[in-house]
Amino acid sequence: MNALRIFYNETGGIIGNCGLEGPGIFPYSIEVMLEGYPEGTQCLEIDNSATVDLFFHSEGSYVEDGVLVLGTPIEIPISPPPEPPQSAHISILIAVDVSKARPANVKRVWGSQDYFYDCFVTQTVKDEFVAGTIQIGDYLLVHYDDMGEQLVTAKVFKSW
Repeated sequence: MNALRIFYNETGGIIGNCGLEGPGIFPYSIEVMLEGYPEGTQCLEIDNSATVDLFFHSEGSYVEDGVLVLGTPIEIPISPPPEPPQSAHISILIAVDVSKARPANVKRVWGSQDYFYDCFVTQTVKDEFVAGTIQIGDYLLVHYDDMGEQLVTAKVFKSW
């Protein structure tokens, strides 16, 4: 989907939506589309470049030549997804780069989102990796220290 318009009522309830595939150009302007909705309706537009514009059908709107005229759209920046909590967790070993201070690159899944981190490792984890006991794709236990650094402490056994 290249573009999406979601129409809300004054209490935030969704009362309609419109989406388009392709070049992301809507066949009707927001002004024309809002004409059928009650006063106080809001339109949230999301396009393929992840910019968000919020348009208000408000008391100050007026109709000129059969078209609803609105003010300037308000741009709302999209914030990045929140970082997962700094708690012990299970991660998957993605890569190892022994030239780095944090040699273990792991993937943590939190809230259906993938997060990738370079982590310190214990001497035991390093020895097990060198011996082949720990391999890429294994599940690992990752601990946060008091400074917020992540430390791989052990391999997690895949349950039966």
